[in-house]
Amino acid sequence: MSSFLPTAERISDLSSDIYDQLCEKAKCFSAYSVALDETIDITDTTQLAIYVRVVNDNFEVMERLLRVIPMHGQSTAQQMFCQLCEVNNNAGLTWRMFAGITTNGAPSITEKNGLVAKLGEEGVEEAIALHCIIHQQSICSKCLKFDNGMSVVVKCINKSDPGA
Repeated sequence: MSSFLPTAERISDLSSDIYDQLCEKAKCFSAYSVALDETIDITDTTQLAIYVRVVNDNFEVMERLLRVIPMHGQSTAQQMFCQLCEVNNNAGLTWRMFAGITTNGAPSITEKNGLVAKLGEEGVEEAIALHCIIHQQSICSKCLKFDNGMSVVVKCINKSDPGA
């Protein structure tokens, strides 16, 4: 097991360095959006993945995984909102730069009392809330009776995502 320790330490150091670079660059961001994905892993623990896409005044775009947070027990909109606020604060991101949120459609994120509603309570009403494009297409295909085409796409995605 000790033979893996140096590699694990290098990975941890690289991850920390990338995160530190993001926090340093956050001082120059003009706007950012987040993408949230709530999924359940093989140990039946909810995992909240928070991705950020940022843009500066020169229209340079950067996208990074900010954090994956295990949500033990019943995950609520309030818990996820607190985690998002903490991650944003730690990365130097402020709500005044917030432009939008994309979600995977989990009820605790999108329902009227979900995380998106909590953003409105925070005064972030101008932000755009979007549903993930893959999920949008799946919903649309059901309305248009296009299940035969989408079933292949969904099978491919589920095959590559063991948590789905």
